[in-house]
Amino acid sequence: MSLNTNDGSKVYTPLSLSLYDWWVLKISNNYAWHCNTDKFLIPHFKFHLGNNHMDIGVGTGFYLKKSADKINKITLSDLNVHSLECAKKYISDEKLNSCLCHDIFNRFTGQLRGVFDSVSIFYLLHCLPGKMSDKKQAIINITETLKDDGILYGATILGEGVKH
Repeated sequence: MSLNTNDGSKVYTPLSLSLYDWWVLKISNNYAWHCNTDKFLIPHFKFHLGNNHMDIGVGTGFYLKKSADKINKITLSDLNVHSLECAKKYISDEKLNSCLCHDIFNRFTGQLRGVFDSVSIFYLLHCLPGKMSDKKQAIINITETLKDDGILYGATILGEGVKH
């Protein structure tokens, strides 16, 4: 099966990104998913943030903006250049290691393997094509970037049959 990862990222245009935080993080999270962003997701992001962090699926950079004082070193990774441009404006140059336009169904380069204390994937898994069994390779590729004691964390939208 060939997975088209571009389908999940092409909706993030400058216009859609300008509305994203309000629609997804304020309206949808509170009323559709019953998961308040300020009460649950921001603390979750900050709690697991390591000294050398990679954020994958950066969106608008919302969580980075809310955590700027806690970030030491960070690498941004996304398949969408609009998202990368939007997110990197919240990171100072001395804290930004790199900004990667990368498809996580492909392995990261050797210099990125085993180096991160933490990797966040907020609202990424439900944007990836296929079933969870198809997404396994992306998760394997991401975990290769972690140090032995590193942590992979995030949040995603669950499908049918789950009480929100």
